[in-house]
Amino acid sequence: DTIRQGLFEQEERKKAKVAEKRSKANSQTAKKEAQAKIYKEWKRIKIIHKESVKVWKAECDKLASDWVPKKKWPKGPTRPQKPKLPATLDDIVDEDNGEEDEED
Repeated sequence: DTIRQGLFEQEERKKAKVAEKRSKANSQTAKKEAQAKIYKEWKRIKIIHKESVKVWKAECDKLASDWVPKKKWPKGPTRPQKPKLPATLDDIVDEDNGEEDEED
């Protein structure tokens, strides 16, 4: 009877280990997806900033040609901060589900 109990405990440990591996794999997949989403957002932010800098430079060139003093020129556009991966990935999973529903 003790042998069967030992075998049963061993099987339970194996099942728990397999479940833990699956859980880690799922969390790593979710993290990679979240990082990919943040990277795409960052690229979009950089493009928008680059365009706003072009507009600002064109405006400054126009002011320079009109002999407007430099101290009266508009300040340059500030670059937004790079988005970071949140501490909990639940927030990103919820956002993804919400966005998919809105797009359909």
